[in-house]
Amino acid sequence: FSRVNILTLWSQTADDLLGFGARVFYPRFTNLGDLLHLGTREIQLVLLKAALLFGARAEYGVQLAAVQAPSSAPSAGPRPVWNAWIVPRPPKAAKTGAEAAVEFKPNKTGDYTSTTANNG
Repeated sequence: FSRVNILTLWSQTADDLLGFGARVFYPRFTNLGDLLHLGTREIQLVLLKAALLFGARAEYGVQLAAVQAPSSAPSAGPRPVWNAWIVPRPPKAAKTGAEAAVEFKPNKTGDYTSTTANNG
């Protein structure tokens, strides 16, 4: 089961997405008309592709720790840059008995296994 999330956009938001190149990535997208719709997946891909074209890096297994805005000082150079600090994502904690009892299995194959000890 999958569901496509389609969002109704404000005209200003549609204009911003077009400014980021949405029409290049999705030629049928337009900011004309009363109802402006675009899927969340498409919005994410437009923003990711635009960020990558602007020189951003995408990294997996990390989380954002802090962001620093460009300095407004004249010594900041001709091209001010945003800085982001990332740290490794902490490992997942062990499941408790309650979490193991309601564990989700997306493909529904095989037996469910319990991570709690039997006190029998």
